[in-house]
Amino acid sequence: MKKFSALLLSMIIAAGTCFSVFGAEGKIVNGKTMVPVRGVFEELGFTVQWDNATATATISDGTYTVEVPKGKTYFTVNNQSIKPDVPQQVINGSLYLPLRAIGDAVGAATSWNDANKMAHISYNGKDVYVKCSATNNNNTTNAKRSVIGDPHIFDSEYVKGFYYKKNSVDGVTVGLLLPYYGEKTIKYATMNFTFYNAVGDLAYDTIDRHYRYSYKLVGPMDPKDPGMMLDGIPVIPTAELVGYFTTLDKVVLDSVDLEYMDGTKEHIVSGVSTTTDIDEYYHELSEEMLKN
Repeated sequence: MKKFSALLLSMIIAAGTCFSVFGAEGKIVNGKTMVPVRGVFEELGFTVQWDNATATATISDGTYTVEVPKGKTYFTVNNQSIKPDVPQQVINGSLYLPLRAIGDAVGAATSWNDANKMAHISYNGKDVYVKCSATNNNNTTNAKRSVIGDPHIFDSEYVKGFYYKKNSVDGVTVGLLLPYYGEKTIKYATMNFTFYNAVGDLAYDTIDRHYRYSYKLVGPMDPKDPGMMLDGIPVIPTAELVGYFTTLDKVVLDSVDLEYMDGTKEHIVSGVSTTTDIDEYYHELSEEMLKN
């Protein structure tokens, strides 16, 4: 098994691809290597759980219990508080911890290959290799740019192209400004979403337990119509109540299904995501403006 892992790793490095061994992709944030809670620690033999009530991730293996409260600058290991140089990060909806700090805390051996941007974590005879890349912190995964573009092109200080909003009873509305670069008039546009919590697990609606939602817009939507234009780009707008979630940190637009007026259809894989809670964003923006 170790020989196979080493061979696989050498093939990945030789190919020069940004591939994540065991499905875990690391990030380099401010010069520090960050690894995802989900994936890495499970491969090392830990269990990972998320508590909605306390918004805390718990990582344990019988010897160590690590608790990571969302939004804090510290984590605890066997009830001992540790404050790393770089705090936890939520990147594209997944919780990341600094490799060296968490590795030292549980007695794991860690190393870094700068030439290949590859982190190695060894714990209790198990090895995980994580390919890392720099993060741009824009909460975006590239969408397929055929006729559908990236809604984050409309992001500014006061406007967000993709966001969600929670009301007082945990009802979640998703807002989306989806660029449309096609020439055909759209008869129907169906947006297909999936929802996740802070550690990357599926987030379930509290009423009927769905974690995916599809919303169908009825046209016609003519890209030449001035009413569709935003900054000179035709836009398919969405603002839809998608369910009721006690914990939600990431919404992914998995795909878009278009049916045109001429009867043809197109399925477009997207993958673009958001972690922007618009109310939290505007609250933080207001506090920042008051400080200045």
